[in-house]
Amino acid sequence: MKKSLLLTLCSLFTASFGMNAQEAPTEVPVIKINIEGNQIVKDKETYLKASFEIEGKGQYKDFKDSIQIRGRGNSSWSPVSDWNNPKNPYKLKFAKKQAPFGLTKGKKWVLLANKIGGSLLTNAIGMKVARVVGTEAANDIIPVDLYINGEYRGNYNFTEQVDMSSNSVKLKDESKATLIELDTYYDEPYKFKDATYQLPANIKFPDFSEGGDETSINQNDIEGNFNKLTAAVANGDDLSNILDLNALGKYMLVNELIANFEILHPKSTYLYNADVLDNTSKWKFGPVWDLDWAYGYENTYNYGTMESDYQFWTKQMEHTTFWNELLSHKEVKLAYYQVWKDFMENGLQEVLDYCDTYYTWTANSLSDNASKWWDNTDYAKQSSTIKSWLKARAKSIYDELKSDEVVVASVKRLNAATPAVVDVVDLNGRVVKHQVDRADWSNGLPAGVYVVGGKKVVVK
Repeated sequence: MKKSLLLTLCSLFTASFGMNAQEAPTEVPVIKINIEGNQIVKDKETYLKASFEIEGKGQYKDFKDSIQIRGRGNSSWSPVSDWNNPKNPYKLKFAKKQAPFGLTKGKKWVLLANKIGGSLLTNAIGMKVARVVGTEAANDIIPVDLYINGEYRGNYNFTEQVDMSSNSVKLKDESKATLIELDTYYDEPYKFKDATYQLPANIKFPDFSEGGDETSINQNDIEGNFNKLTAAVANGDDLSNILDLNALGKYMLVNELIANFEILHPKSTYLYNADVLDNTSKWKFGPVWDLDWAYGYENTYNYGTMESDYQFWTKQMEHTTFWNELLSHKEVKLAYYQVWKDFMENGLQEVLDYCDTYYTWTANSLSDNASKWWDNTDYAKQSSTIKSWLKARAKSIYDELKSDEVVVASVKRLNAATPAVVDVVDLNGRVVKHQVDRADWSNGLPAGVYVVGGKKVVVK
Protein backbone atom coordinates (compact mmCIF):
# COMPACT_ATOMS: atom_id res chain seq x y z
CA MET A 1 0.00 0.00 0.00
CA LYS A 2 1.39 3.42 -0.95
CA LYS A 3 2.42 5.59 1.97
CA SER A 4 0.12 8.50 1.02
CA LEU A 5 -2.88 6.19 0.81
CA LEU A 6 -2.00 4.65 4.17
CA LEU A 7 -1.78 8.11 5.74
CA THR A 8 -5.15 9.01 4.27
CA LEU A 9 -6.84 5.87 5.54
CA CYS A 10 -5.31 6.26 9.01
CA SER A 11 -6.31 9.92 9.28
CA LEU A 12 -9.84 9.21 8.11
CA PHE A 13 -10.15 6.45 10.67
CA THR A 14 -8.94 8.57 13.57
CA ALA A 15 -10.85 11.71 12.57
CA SER A 16 -14.10 9.81 12.11
CA PHE A 17 -13.91 7.18 14.83
CA GLY A 18 -11.81 8.71 17.58
CA MET A 19 -8.26 9.43 18.67
CA ASN A 20 -6.91 10.89 21.87
CA ALA A 21 -5.57 14.41 22.11
CA GLN A 22 -1.96 13.21 22.32
CA GLU A 23 -2.32 11.47 18.95
CA ALA A 24 -4.12 14.34 17.21
CA PRO A 25 -2.31 16.43 14.58
CA THR A 26 -1.79 20.09 15.47
CA GLU A 27 -2.42 21.73 12.10
CA VAL A 28 -5.36 21.50 9.75
CA PRO A 29 -5.29 20.95 5.98
CA VAL A 30 -5.50 23.93 3.61
CA ILE A 31 -8.00 24.62 0.82
CA LYS A 32 -7.03 27.15 -1.86
CA ILE A 33 -9.73 28.44 -4.23
CA ASN A 34 -8.85 30.82 -7.04
CA ILE A 35 -11.87 32.28 -8.85
CA GLU A 36 -11.61 33.29 -12.50
CA GLY A 37 -10.84 37.00 -12.78
CA ASN A 38 -10.28 37.23 -9.00
CA GLN A 39 -14.02 37.66 -8.59
CA ILE A 40 -15.72 37.74 -5.17
CA VAL A 41 -18.66 35.46 -4.37
CA LYS A 42 -21.43 38.04 -3.98
CA ASP A 43 -24.65 36.02 -3.93
CA LYS A 44 -26.25 32.62 -3.43
CA GLU A 45 -27.46 32.18 -7.00
CA THR A 46 -24.51 32.78 -9.34
CA TYR A 47 -21.92 30.02 -9.71
CA LEU A 48 -18.40 31.24 -10.48
CA LYS A 49 -15.71 29.09 -12.10
CA ALA A 50 -12.63 28.44 -9.98
CA SER A 51 -9.68 26.17 -9.33
CA PHE A 52 -9.67 24.06 -6.18
CA GLU A 53 -6.65 22.69 -4.31
CA ILE A 54 -6.18 20.73 -1.09
CA GLU A 55 -2.87 20.73 0.79
CA GLY A 56 -3.29 17.68 2.99
CA LYS A 57 -0.46 18.51 5.41
CA GLY A 58 0.54 14.85 5.57
CA GLN A 59 -2.88 13.87 6.93
CA TYR A 60 -4.75 13.69 3.62
CA LYS A 61 -3.86 13.24 -0.01
CA ASP A 62 -3.18 16.48 -1.90
CA PHE A 63 -5.84 17.15 -4.52
CA LYS A 64 -6.54 19.54 -7.42
CA ASP A 65 -9.56 20.06 -9.66
CA SER A 66 -11.83 22.75 -11.07
CA ILE A 67 -15.10 23.71 -9.35
CA GLN A 68 -18.00 26.10 -9.39
CA ILE A 69 -18.59 28.14 -6.23
CA ARG A 70 -21.48 30.25 -4.93
CA GLY A 71 -22.78 31.48 -1.60
CA ARG A 72 -25.17 29.55 0.63
CA GLY A 73 -26.97 29.78 3.99
CA ASN A 74 -29.82 31.74 5.53
CA SER A 75 -28.92 33.72 8.65
CA SER A 76 -25.24 32.80 8.09
CA TRP A 77 -25.12 34.68 4.77
CA SER A 78 -24.27 38.40 4.80
CA PRO A 79 -24.60 40.75 1.81
CA VAL A 80 -21.36 41.32 -0.09
CA SER A 81 -20.15 44.49 -1.77
CA ASP A 82 -16.84 45.49 -3.33
CA TRP A 83 -15.67 47.02 -0.03
CA ASN A 84 -17.20 44.42 2.27
CA ASN A 85 -16.40 40.71 1.99
CA PRO A 86 -17.57 39.01 5.22
CA LYS A 87 -16.83 35.46 6.35
CA ASN A 88 -19.59 33.72 4.42
CA PRO A 89 -20.34 30.02 3.81
CA TYR A 90 -20.01 28.55 0.31
CA LYS A 91 -21.39 25.76 -1.83
CA LEU A 92 -18.96 23.93 -4.14
CA LYS A 93 -19.82 21.82 -7.17
CA PHE A 94 -17.46 19.55 -9.12
CA ALA A 95 -18.13 18.58 -12.73
CA LYS A 96 -18.04 14.92 -11.73
CA LYS A 97 -18.06 13.04 -8.44
CA GLN A 98 -14.86 13.49 -6.43
CA ALA A 99 -13.62 12.23 -3.07
CA PRO A 100 -11.75 15.13 -1.41
CA PHE A 101 -10.13 14.15 1.88
CA GLY A 102 -10.88 10.52 0.98
CA LEU A 103 -14.58 10.97 1.76
CA THR A 104 -17.37 9.26 -0.20
CA LYS A 105 -17.48 10.55 -3.77
CA GLY A 106 -19.93 13.32 -4.55
CA LYS A 107 -20.36 16.40 -6.72
CA LYS A 108 -21.73 18.83 -4.10
CA TRP A 109 -19.86 20.00 -1.01
CA VAL A 110 -20.11 22.81 1.52
CA LEU A 111 -17.71 25.12 3.34
CA LEU A 112 -19.29 26.11 6.66
CA ALA A 113 -18.07 29.45 8.00
CA ASN A 114 -19.22 29.11 11.64
CA LYS A 115 -19.22 32.91 11.69
CA ILE A 116 -20.97 33.40 15.05
CA GLY A 117 -18.35 34.26 17.65
CA GLY A 118 -17.45 31.14 19.63
CA SER A 119 -19.09 28.70 17.19
CA LEU A 120 -15.99 27.08 15.65
CA LEU A 121 -16.38 23.85 17.67
CA THR A 122 -20.13 23.44 17.48
CA ASN A 123 -20.70 21.69 14.16
CA ALA A 124 -17.69 19.41 14.59
CA ILE A 125 -18.71 18.13 18.04
CA GLY A 126 -22.40 17.88 17.13
CA MET A 127 -21.69 15.93 13.96
CA LYS A 128 -19.41 13.66 15.96
CA VAL A 129 -22.39 12.86 18.18
CA ALA A 130 -24.43 12.13 15.05
CA ARG A 131 -21.77 9.76 13.67
CA VAL A 132 -21.31 7.97 16.99
CA VAL A 133 -25.07 7.54 17.44
CA GLY A 134 -25.51 6.52 13.79
CA THR A 135 -28.06 9.04 12.54
CA GLU A 136 -29.14 8.89 8.92
CA ALA A 137 -26.41 10.12 6.53
CA ALA A 138 -24.37 11.77 9.29
CA ASN A 139 -21.96 14.37 7.90
CA ASP A 140 -18.19 14.33 8.16
CA ILE A 141 -16.45 17.51 9.34
CA ILE A 142 -12.95 18.36 8.12
CA PRO A 143 -11.50 21.57 9.63
CA VAL A 144 -9.54 23.61 7.07
CA ASP A 145 -7.75 26.91 6.62
CA LEU A 146 -9.37 28.52 3.59
CA TYR A 147 -7.71 30.82 1.07
CA ILE A 148 -9.68 32.48 -1.74
CA ASN A 149 -7.79 34.35 -4.46
CA GLY A 150 -4.70 34.15 -2.28
CA GLU A 151 -6.39 35.79 0.73
CA TYR A 152 -6.70 33.93 4.03
CA ARG A 153 -10.41 33.61 4.85
CA GLY A 154 -10.28 31.80 8.18
CA ASN A 155 -11.10 28.44 9.72
CA TYR A 156 -13.89 26.60 7.87
CA ASN A 157 -15.57 23.17 7.99
CA PHE A 158 -15.56 21.14 4.78
CA THR A 159 -18.54 18.78 4.70
CA GLU A 160 -21.10 17.04 2.50
CA GLN A 161 -24.08 18.87 1.00
CA VAL A 162 -27.30 17.44 2.48
CA ASP A 163 -28.99 15.94 -0.52
CA MET A 164 -30.19 12.79 -2.21
CA SER A 165 -26.79 11.71 -3.50
CA SER A 166 -24.01 9.18 -3.19
CA ASN A 167 -22.29 11.15 -0.42
CA SER A 168 -25.38 12.12 1.59
CA VAL A 169 -28.69 10.21 1.73
CA LYS A 170 -27.85 7.04 -0.21
CA LEU A 171 -30.61 5.15 -2.02
CA LYS A 172 -30.37 2.55 -4.77
CA ASP A 173 -33.45 3.98 -6.48
CA GLU A 174 -34.38 7.67 -6.07
CA SER A 175 -37.22 7.69 -8.60
CA LYS A 176 -39.97 7.62 -5.95
CA ALA A 177 -38.03 9.22 -3.10
CA THR A 178 -38.31 12.61 -1.46
CA LEU A 179 -36.19 14.65 0.94
CA ILE A 180 -38.03 17.32 2.95
CA GLU A 181 -36.62 20.16 5.01
CA LEU A 182 -38.93 21.50 7.71
CA ASP A 183 -37.93 25.15 7.89
CA THR A 184 -39.71 28.38 8.77
CA TYR A 185 -37.77 30.22 6.07
CA TYR A 186 -40.15 28.37 3.74
CA ASP A 187 -38.23 29.63 0.72
CA GLU A 188 -37.96 26.72 -1.73
CA PRO A 189 -39.88 26.90 -5.05
CA TYR A 190 -41.77 23.70 -4.17
CA LYS A 191 -43.21 23.64 -0.67
CA PHE A 192 -46.34 23.00 1.38
CA LYS A 193 -47.70 23.00 4.92
CA ASP A 194 -49.13 19.82 6.35
CA ALA A 195 -52.84 19.65 7.11
CA THR A 196 -52.49 18.91 10.84
CA TYR A 197 -49.72 21.05 12.34
CA GLN A 198 -49.01 23.47 9.47
CA LEU A 199 -45.37 22.40 9.49
CA PRO A 200 -43.46 24.35 6.79
CA ALA A 201 -42.16 21.65 4.44
CA ASN A 202 -39.63 22.55 1.75
CA ILE A 203 -39.18 19.88 -0.93
CA LYS A 204 -35.41 19.53 -1.40
CA PHE A 205 -35.69 16.47 -3.62
CA PRO A 206 -36.87 15.87 -6.26
CA ASP A 207 -36.15 19.14 -8.04
CA PHE A 208 -39.31 19.65 -10.07
CA SER A 209 -37.86 22.87 -11.53
CA GLU A 210 -35.45 20.78 -13.59
CA GLY A 211 -38.32 18.98 -15.27
CA GLY A 212 -38.54 16.14 -12.78
CA ASP A 213 -36.79 13.73 -15.14
CA GLU A 214 -35.24 11.88 -12.21
CA THR A 215 -38.58 11.14 -10.55
CA SER A 216 -41.88 9.40 -11.13
CA ILE A 217 -43.74 11.21 -8.32
CA ASN A 218 -45.30 14.65 -7.98
CA GLN A 219 -45.86 17.14 -5.17
CA ASN A 220 -49.33 15.76 -4.39
CA ASP A 221 -47.81 12.33 -3.75
CA ILE A 222 -45.35 13.83 -1.29
CA GLU A 223 -47.95 15.96 0.49
CA GLY A 224 -50.38 13.05 0.77
CA ASN A 225 -47.85 10.73 2.32
CA PHE A 226 -46.51 13.35 4.74
CA ASN A 227 -50.04 14.26 5.80
CA LYS A 228 -50.62 10.61 6.72
CA LEU A 229 -47.62 10.80 9.04
CA THR A 230 -48.63 13.99 10.83
CA ALA A 231 -52.26 12.86 11.13
CA ALA A 232 -51.09 9.59 12.71
CA VAL A 233 -49.00 11.56 15.22
CA ALA A 234 -51.96 13.74 16.20
CA ASN A 235 -54.42 10.82 16.35
CA GLY A 236 -52.22 8.72 18.63
CA ASP A 237 -51.96 5.92 16.04
CA ASP A 238 -49.19 3.33 16.14
CA LEU A 239 -46.34 4.98 14.23
CA SER A 240 -44.14 1.92 13.78
CA ASN A 241 -45.49 1.23 10.28
CA ILE A 242 -45.05 4.76 8.96
CA LEU A 243 -41.99 6.09 10.81
CA ASP A 244 -38.54 4.57 11.38
CA LEU A 245 -38.52 4.80 15.18
CA ASN A 246 -34.85 3.93 15.57
CA ALA A 247 -33.79 6.68 13.15
CA LEU A 248 -36.15 9.10 14.91
CA GLY A 249 -34.72 8.23 18.33
CA LYS A 250 -31.16 8.82 17.14
CA TYR A 251 -32.10 12.10 15.51
CA MET A 252 -33.87 13.30 18.65
CA LEU A 253 -30.96 12.22 20.88
CA VAL A 254 -28.46 14.39 19.01
CA ASN A 255 -30.69 17.45 19.07
CA GLU A 256 -31.76 17.13 22.71
CA LEU A 257 -28.25 16.36 23.94
CA ILE A 258 -26.72 19.44 22.32
CA ALA A 259 -29.87 21.52 22.96
CA ASN A 260 -30.40 22.35 19.30
CA PHE A 261 -33.70 24.22 19.55
CA GLU A 262 -33.69 24.77 15.78
CA ILE A 263 -35.88 21.68 15.33
CA LEU A 264 -38.64 23.21 17.47
CA HIS A 265 -39.12 26.18 15.12
CA PRO A 266 -38.46 24.06 12.95
CA LYS A 267 -35.36 25.01 10.97
CA SER A 268 -32.94 22.79 9.08
CA THR A 269 -34.95 19.70 10.10
CA TYR A 270 -34.61 16.95 7.48
CA LEU A 271 -36.49 13.73 6.85
CA TYR A 272 -36.88 11.52 3.81
CA ASN A 273 -38.93 8.68 2.40
CA ALA A 274 -37.48 6.19 -0.09
CA ASP A 275 -40.82 5.53 -1.80
CA VAL A 276 -43.79 7.81 -1.17
CA LEU A 277 -46.01 5.59 -3.34
CA ASP A 278 -45.43 2.56 -1.10
CA ASN A 279 -47.48 2.55 2.11
CA THR A 280 -44.89 0.29 3.77
CA SER A 281 -42.01 2.73 3.12
CA LYS A 282 -41.21 4.58 6.35
CA TRP A 283 -40.21 8.19 6.89
CA LYS A 284 -36.72 8.61 8.36
CA PHE A 285 -35.54 11.69 10.22
CA GLY A 286 -32.09 12.93 9.22
CA PRO A 287 -29.51 14.03 8.35
CA VAL A 288 -28.70 16.28 11.32
CA TRP A 289 -27.75 19.77 10.15
CA ASP A 290 -26.98 23.36 11.23
CA LEU A 291 -25.65 23.27 14.78
CA ASP A 292 -24.19 26.73 15.37
CA TRP A 293 -27.22 27.84 17.44
CA ALA A 294 -27.04 24.72 19.63
CA TYR A 295 -25.48 23.96 23.05
CA GLY A 296 -28.03 26.35 24.56
CA TYR A 297 -26.93 29.32 22.42
CA GLU A 298 -30.54 30.14 21.56
CA ASN A 299 -31.24 30.66 25.28
CA THR A 300 -28.02 32.27 26.53
CA TYR A 301 -26.09 33.47 23.44
CA ASN A 302 -23.24 31.38 24.74
CA TYR A 303 -22.21 27.75 24.36
CA GLY A 304 -22.46 25.14 27.13
CA THR A 305 -23.64 27.54 29.84
CA MET A 306 -27.38 26.77 29.83
CA GLU A 307 -28.58 24.60 32.74
CA SER A 308 -27.51 21.04 31.97
CA ASP A 309 -30.89 19.71 33.14
CA TYR A 310 -32.94 22.12 31.00
CA GLN A 311 -36.18 20.45 29.83
CA PHE A 312 -35.59 20.64 26.08
CA TRP A 313 -39.00 19.55 24.80
CA THR A 314 -40.91 22.02 27.00
CA LYS A 315 -39.46 25.15 25.40
CA GLN A 316 -42.37 26.95 23.75
CA MET A 317 -41.60 27.62 20.11
CA GLU A 318 -43.59 27.60 16.87
CA HIS A 319 -43.95 23.81 16.59
CA THR A 320 -43.17 22.39 20.02
CA THR A 321 -46.61 20.75 19.95
CA PHE A 322 -45.64 18.41 17.13
CA TRP A 323 -42.65 17.06 19.04
CA ASN A 324 -44.54 16.76 22.32
CA GLU A 325 -47.33 14.78 20.68
CA LEU A 326 -44.73 12.63 18.93
CA LEU A 327 -43.11 11.87 22.28
CA SER A 328 -46.47 11.00 23.80
CA HIS A 329 -46.49 7.80 21.73
CA LYS A 330 -45.41 4.79 23.76
CA GLU A 331 -43.49 3.23 20.86
CA VAL A 332 -41.54 6.46 20.31
CA LYS A 333 -40.67 6.77 23.99
CA LEU A 334 -39.38 3.20 24.16
CA ALA A 335 -37.32 3.59 20.99
CA TYR A 336 -35.89 6.83 22.36
CA TYR A 337 -34.93 5.16 25.62
CA GLN A 338 -33.20 2.32 23.77
CA VAL A 339 -30.96 4.59 21.68
CA TRP A 340 -30.07 6.57 24.80
CA LYS A 341 -29.21 3.39 26.67
CA ASP A 342 -26.87 2.31 23.89
CA PHE A 343 -25.29 5.76 23.69
CA MET A 344 -24.63 5.94 27.43
CA GLU A 345 -23.08 2.48 27.44
CA ASN A 346 -21.14 2.64 24.18
CA GLY A 347 -20.84 6.15 22.76
CA LEU A 348 -20.73 9.01 25.26
CA GLN A 349 -17.08 8.66 26.22
CA GLU A 350 -15.99 8.75 22.58
CA VAL A 351 -17.79 12.07 22.15
CA LEU A 352 -16.24 13.51 25.33
CA ASP A 353 -12.75 12.47 24.20
CA TYR A 354 -13.36 14.08 20.82
CA CYS A 355 -13.89 17.48 22.47
CA ASP A 356 -10.21 17.39 23.53
CA THR A 357 -8.99 15.87 20.28
CA TYR A 358 -10.71 18.34 17.99
CA TYR A 359 -9.46 21.33 19.95
CA THR A 360 -5.87 20.03 19.87
CA TRP A 361 -6.17 19.52 16.12
CA THR A 362 -7.56 23.00 15.40
CA ALA A 363 -6.03 25.24 18.10
CA ASN A 364 -3.53 26.96 15.78
CA SER A 365 -6.16 27.42 13.09
CA LEU A 366 -8.61 28.89 15.59
CA SER A 367 -5.94 31.36 16.69
CA ASP A 368 -5.31 32.43 13.08
CA ASN A 369 -9.05 32.78 12.55
CA ALA A 370 -9.25 35.07 15.60
CA SER A 371 -6.60 37.34 14.11
CA LYS A 372 -8.63 37.56 10.91
CA TRP A 373 -12.15 37.84 12.30
CA TRP A 374 -11.71 39.05 15.92
CA ASP A 375 -13.18 35.91 17.51
CA ASN A 376 -11.56 36.20 20.94
CA THR A 377 -13.17 33.06 22.38
CA ASP A 378 -10.95 31.00 24.69
CA TYR A 379 -11.54 27.77 22.80
CA ALA A 380 -9.44 25.67 25.18
CA LYS A 381 -11.81 26.69 27.97
CA GLN A 382 -14.86 26.32 25.75
CA SER A 383 -13.89 22.79 24.73
CA SER A 384 -13.59 21.82 28.39
CA THR A 385 -16.85 23.60 29.25
CA ILE A 386 -18.81 21.87 26.48
CA LYS A 387 -17.30 18.51 27.43
CA SER A 388 -18.41 18.85 31.07
CA TRP A 389 -21.80 20.22 30.03
CA LEU A 390 -22.46 17.32 27.63
CA LYS A 391 -21.52 14.77 30.29
CA ALA A 392 -23.85 16.33 32.87
CA ARG A 393 -26.60 16.82 30.31
CA ALA A 394 -26.44 13.22 29.09
CA LYS A 395 -26.76 11.91 32.64
CA SER A 396 -29.70 14.21 33.39
CA ILE A 397 -31.63 13.24 30.24
CA TYR A 398 -30.96 9.52 30.64
CA ASP A 399 -31.88 9.48 34.33
CA GLU A 400 -35.21 11.09 33.51
CA LEU A 401 -35.88 8.64 30.68
CA LYS A 402 -35.11 5.67 32.94
CA SER A 403 -37.64 6.92 35.48
CA ASP A 404 -40.47 7.34 32.97
CA GLU A 405 -43.43 5.09 33.82
CA VAL A 406 -43.67 3.63 30.31
CA VAL A 407 -39.97 2.79 30.24
CA VAL A 408 -39.95 1.34 33.79
CA ALA A 409 -42.90 -0.91 32.98
CA SER A 410 -41.29 -2.08 29.75
CA VAL A 411 -37.97 -2.87 31.44
CA LYS A 412 -39.77 -4.84 34.15
CA ARG A 413 -41.59 -6.92 31.53
CA LEU A 414 -38.34 -7.52 29.64
CA ASN A 415 -36.49 -8.60 32.76
CA ALA A 416 -39.32 -10.91 33.76
CA ALA A 417 -39.35 -12.53 30.32
CA THR A 418 -35.57 -12.94 30.01
CA PRO A 419 -33.89 -15.88 31.76
CA ALA A 420 -31.31 -15.18 34.46
CA VAL A 421 -28.71 -17.20 32.54
CA VAL A 422 -28.20 -17.15 28.77
CA ASP A 423 -26.15 -18.63 25.96
CA VAL A 424 -23.97 -16.20 24.04
CA VAL A 425 -23.74 -17.05 20.35
CA ASP A 426 -21.60 -15.47 17.61
CA LEU A 427 -22.95 -14.67 14.15
CA ASN A 428 -21.73 -18.04 12.85
CA GLY A 429 -24.00 -19.82 15.31
CA ARG A 430 -21.21 -20.94 17.64
CA VAL A 431 -21.90 -20.81 21.38
CA VAL A 432 -19.03 -18.78 22.84
CA LYS A 433 -20.43 -18.75 26.40
CA HIS A 434 -22.87 -21.29 27.80
CA GLN A 435 -25.42 -20.52 30.53
CA VAL A 436 -23.73 -17.39 31.88
CA ASP A 437 -25.21 -14.69 34.13
CA ARG A 438 -27.23 -12.31 31.98
CA ALA A 439 -25.88 -9.32 33.95
CA ASP A 440 -22.22 -9.81 32.96
CA TRP A 441 -22.28 -12.05 29.89
CA SER A 442 -19.93 -9.74 27.91
CA ASN A 443 -16.99 -9.91 30.32
CA GLY A 444 -13.83 -11.02 28.52
CA LEU A 445 -15.38 -11.13 25.06
CA PRO A 446 -13.61 -9.40 22.15
CA ALA A 447 -15.39 -6.64 20.24
CA GLY A 448 -18.04 -7.94 17.87
CA VAL A 449 -21.72 -8.73 17.39
CA TYR A 450 -23.33 -11.49 19.47
CA VAL A 451 -26.77 -12.99 19.94
CA VAL A 452 -27.85 -12.95 23.58
CA GLY A 453 -31.27 -14.14 24.60
CA GLY A 454 -32.39 -14.00 20.99
CA LYS A 455 -31.23 -10.39 20.44
CA LYS A 456 -28.23 -9.01 18.58
CA VAL A 457 -25.92 -7.03 20.85
CA VAL A 458 -22.71 -5.15 20.00
CA VAL A 459 -19.62 -5.39 22.18
CA LYS A 460 -17.19 -2.51 21.58
